[in-house]
Amino acid sequence: MIPSNFASGKLKKIIGGNSGKTLGVLLFFIALVIVLTRPVAFRASSRLAGSDRFDPRFHAWTISWDIHALLHNPLSLFNANIFFPMKNALAYSEHQIINGVLGIPFWLLSGGNPLFTLNFVLMLNFLISAVAAYLLSFHLSRNRIAALVCGIAYAFAPYMFSHISQLSICSCGWAPLSLLFLHRYSEKGRPFDALLFSLFTLVQVLANTYIGLFLTVAIIIFFFVRFITSRKTFTFRWIFWIVVFLLLAGVLLLPFAKPYLEVRKDNRGIERTIDEVDLHSADVQDFLAAPQFNWIWGAITKHFRENTKGRGGPNHRSLFPGLVILVLAFTGAVTLYRKGKGEERFSLWYYSLLAVLTAIFSLGTSLYYFGGRHDIPMPYDVLYRIYPGFKALRVPSIFYVFTVLSLSVLAGFGAREITVFAHNRKGRKGFAIATFIVISLLILEVMTAPLPTFKDKTKGSIPSVYRWLSKQSGDAPTVELPLPRRYEEWLDMESVRTYYSIFHWKKIVNGYSSFFPDTYRNTLTLFQGNEFGSLIFKLKRQGVRFLIAESGYKDKVFERWLTKESKARKNLRMFKRFENNIVYELL
Repeated sequence: MIPSNFASGKLKKIIGGNSGKTLGVLLFFIALVIVLTRPVAFRASSRLAGSDRFDPRFHAWTISWDIHALLHNPLSLFNANIFFPMKNALAYSEHQIINGVLGIPFWLLSGGNPLFTLNFVLMLNFLISAVAAYLLSFHLSRNRIAALVCGIAYAFAPYMFSHISQLSICSCGWAPLSLLFLHRYSEKGRPFDALLFSLFTLVQVLANTYIGLFLTVAIIIFFFVRFITSRKTFTFRWIFWIVVFLLLAGVLLLPFAKPYLEVRKDNRGIERTIDEVDLHSADVQDFLAAPQFNWIWGAITKHFRENTKGRGGPNHRSLFPGLVILVLAFTGAVTLYRKGKGEERFSLWYYSLLAVLTAIFSLGTSLYYFGGRHDIPMPYDVLYRIYPGFKALRVPSIFYVFTVLSLSVLAGFGAREITVFAHNRKGRKGFAIATFIVISLLILEVMTAPLPTFKDKTKGSIPSVYRWLSKQSGDAPTVELPLPRRYEEWLDMESVRTYYSIFHWKKIVNGYSSFFPDTYRNTLTLFQGNEFGSLIFKLKRQGVRFLIAESGYKDKVFERWLTKESKARKNLRMFKRFENNIVYELL
């Protein structure tokens, strides 16, 4: 066991040894989270944050399922209730187990309200990102103002708010902690730091596969720069412990990776094509586009943001970091180049290279320049073809998370230089004024207008058919028809059905996810081809018991067939009628 005084001593070194100041920083970040994500905290029980309704519903379902499985049957985590009869249904998208764990207290506190749980997990992730970046910067600069600037710049970057609909991408606070302990291990060679580095790397992979995989690239770049600048780091003992703990992290990851490998083996199309990757990669001009609800830059960069709509859309392609962070980062880089020594010199080369490379990686496999495609091969193409896991990723621009982190670290050094200069010239008063100006300008630049939210149903307001379904015995496999005939219909219809399944947890044929299993794809094909008889026969063979026909989605061809078929009473019979739904039992 690790002695308690040893652990507390380590913690004091990491946070700076002053618990009062650290508590003040924590409260400051909590206040910023509430203000910058408003009105989420004040409407957490009834509304979801997002510029669309589809992904937030899916993320609410995902963490609700995680919590349900963790509390009732952890070994069935991946056998989620969607896409019946497929196993490992959770593995068709991000499992988000870390967010599920974080959400348990909020779920229990709210009596199982998925909106409340999702909203507070979202805000908690912003807080984790701020604190983690603060700790990383404080270790590198030994300066609280630098750390504060880094925490603000990273956690509340405009890019993060462009993904307010996607909880998984906002779950990027574990990466700075991974790099923090990699720095510490490289400097002191203590195995305990290697263990924590491996642990937080694992946690980031489990929190978000995209950012976890991209973090491994950032770690490789770290090793490369370290080898170039300080080869003496790589002793046999140093390599031994880091390999041991990374292998341990790999072993712990295996139970979570296995379902994804099985899904990939059993289904076609569980890979992204080059065309899909190019569709969601960045354009050079995207570095000039900010999210529409950024107070200062939203309106100013509107023209650049509108140019993203033809390919991918503004969520993934609003990459403008802000002018203040760029000025601070440039100041920090110049200062480190002129004055930096030892580890600070290493920080200059590593975070400068990481910022440049990850910005280039975010451009995808081909260069897009102000709307035009140029057949210039890009480095991401190499990663796509040879790096394990990259063929399942379709959004290279998420690499930009590490561009933001690198700029934030350098900006911290810039803030330190400015405030120290002011202190040397004007004493404490100059220091206080400079600190106030830097922090205020940074907060002003990341300030958002009230975030877009939408109202969704909770347990007391869901359609009565789902309350009835929750009372049926066993898994009660169910299909909800009609099925979508177009992608736009699928977004709305299946995201709603997946979300509503939180309130009954019965098995459903329907589902919303990043990928489709072949069984669902075949079911869609039969429906869209109006082969309803074959569809019902297939569903019966799969063990489906109930068919819920929804009147909210008008499909005249299906409605005529259903009326005729139910009267014949050969394959199905009407079982129960609700206001907007009719339940049929498959005979």
